[in-house]
Amino acid sequence: MNSVNGAQAFQRGAILPMVAISLIAILGMAALALDMSNAHLEKTRLQNALDAAALSAAKVLDQTGNTALAESAGHTTFAANLAAPGNAGLGAAASDGSLTLVFEFSATLNPFVSATSPPQYVRASVASYDVAEWFTPVFGFDDLTAAGTAVAGPSTTLEDVCDVVPMMACGTPDEDNYGYSRGEVEQLKIGSGTTSEVGAGNYYLIRLDGSQGGDDVRDAAAGKYDACLATDDDIETEPGNTVGPFVQGINTRLGIYKGG
Repeated sequence: MNSVNGAQAFQRGAILPMVAISLIAILGMAALALDMSNAHLEKTRLQNALDAAALSAAKVLDQTGNTALAESAGHTTFAANLAAPGNAGLGAAASDGSLTLVFEFSATLNPFVSATSPPQYVRASVASYDVAEWFTPVFGFDDLTAAGTAVAGPSTTLEDVCDVVPMMACGTPDEDNYGYSRGEVEQLKIGSGTTSEVGAGNYYLIRLDGSQGGDDVRDAAAGKYDACLATDDDIETEPGNTVGPFVQGINTRLGIYKGG
């Protein structure tokens, strides 16, 4: 009996160091998870600030063509984001010089070639940002860093257009907002007796993939047409008064389900 009791006591004593070792491992994993989550959050904050800075610089570059003015605007926007609530870590790193924002300009998007002319695209980047650690240094991890890059500039020329709505607007090439007037309501259904640029009986609706009639117009307006069109394709117009089906289709696309 004594030997059995002794064995039981030994087993109970062995559990305590095992629990202690396991507890250290669990605490280490929890500490690592907390610091890694904070690093991910700081990376997101840095990326948001870079996105805003690149867009701001690209806007000024598009308006002026001046890279110095564009870079100044980007730095101003970046600083404003660093001063926002929650970005204290980024702000402190920028103040002590451990975070450096760099702007580059390129004539092309892909490949992005720095210092080529005429400059059209802006790249804002931070090569290294030392993220503050709370617990991981105790376990030998003390080098959490983040980096980020953002590129902004004019949209590339479209070659294919998808998810097309069967409607159009005629306009004058090379004019601003080609086909539309900013801030004004566009009248697509022309009143009786009014001359149309696309011919009598047309209401600025188009045929997609050989479709015709009100049912096809309704389906396409609702989003059923999922093919793509090349920018140099010829598209036929859809004559006839199909306003009702078109309204039903557009309403469906916008989540308003009435009729049809």
